[in-house]
Amino acid sequence: MTLQSALVFNGFFSGISAVIIMFTYMNLTSHIQLPPFIWIGIAVGLGLFSIQLFFMAKIPSLAKKLALSVVISDVLWVLGSLLIAYIFESQVSVIGFIIIVVINTLVGTLAWLQYRGLKNLAYLTERSENLGGLPPCWIV
Repeated sequence: MTLQSALVFNGFFSGISAVIIMFTYMNLTSHIQLPPFIWIGIAVGLGLFSIQLFFMAKIPSLAKKLALSVVISDVLWVLGSLLIAYIFESQVSVIGFIIIVVINTLVGTLAWLQYRGLKNLAYLTERSENLGGLPPCWIV
């Protein structure tokens, strides 16, 4: 999978998650006890993140500069949400833990796909330079 494809998938996932959270945060609160303003903040943040990912997918130079920070932020999201859920386990229902695990599995997978796409892009760029500067998209 290319870096751009992984960024687009992450953009869709983040955007859809933002919409779902925005419209269901009151129901989510019964499973993961966060105040409404935090849920709204998460939704807005995910929406903005989604827009950034779509820009990165459209502008390769931007993707090349920011993709590693996206991978790191995805990994930090997974680790941070698990740590917070563990610390505040009394405020997270079984369904809440299932939601966290499913989301983290998807976010972790997207981070891995983006990392692989970034590594492939670096490899193709290096190979392009070794072949006289052919654009990476022309190299098989």
